[in-house]
Amino acid sequence: KTPRSAIMRPCKQAVIGVAVSLCISFASIAVVAAEDDIDGTCACASASDSIVIQRSTCDPNNATFCELHCHDLHGSRYLSDKCCVHAGKSASLLAFEEDSKWVPRLEEFNRCTGASVRLEYLPEGEDGMADALRMDVGDDVGGSTGEGIFDAYIVQAPWLPPVVEGLANLSPLIRENADTVKFIDINPASRSAVSFNGTVRALPLDTDYVAIGWRQDV
Repeated sequence: KTPRSAIMRPCKQAVIGVAVSLCISFASIAVVAAEDDIDGTCACASASDSIVIQRSTCDPNNATFCELHCHDLHGSRYLSDKCCVHAGKSASLLAFEEDSKWVPRLEEFNRCTGASVRLEYLPEGEDGMADALRMDVGDDVGGSTGEGIFDAYIVQAPWLPPVVEGLANLSPLIRENADTVKFIDINPASRSAVSFNGTVRALPLDTDYVAIGWRQDV
């Protein structure tokens, strides 16, 4: 099974923060950001069939609040200096399969940073995600522009090449968060799957492998 990936559009800083936070508890899923993220504004997903994870009432001057909701979560200090840094920002996330850890991790991120993230699962699941990705990000081959409804996607890495030109270069952000992301520690095959023309367009978060074995007596 190939690495899954999460692709991001507007509000890159906020949504990439979500992805880095999720890396704390997931083995590997990839995060990529759209090139059009320049003004910090975010598109919103449709309210139907969505899981809305509300932002908290955030006060960066409340040391007790910040200590409780941002420090040493899951053994990581990544959020320790991010109390309320995304207050008032929102983002929408589309996933092709459900995972029990997504909602609680997003709730933790929102509570600490003040962000508001909308999570939606694609009804068609994995079978429809490649088409949904091209429709929203745009297709490099066909030259089509995407609808830009969602800010991030959790997808299989092989679905990235047709939309890679619409994805932001994450290499600078990976360098800025090197102590947390530890990109070089990810196995080479997974790094290669999300790298294009010397740039990283996704963060691997969830990787597993299929192995073949045979009986000695056959």
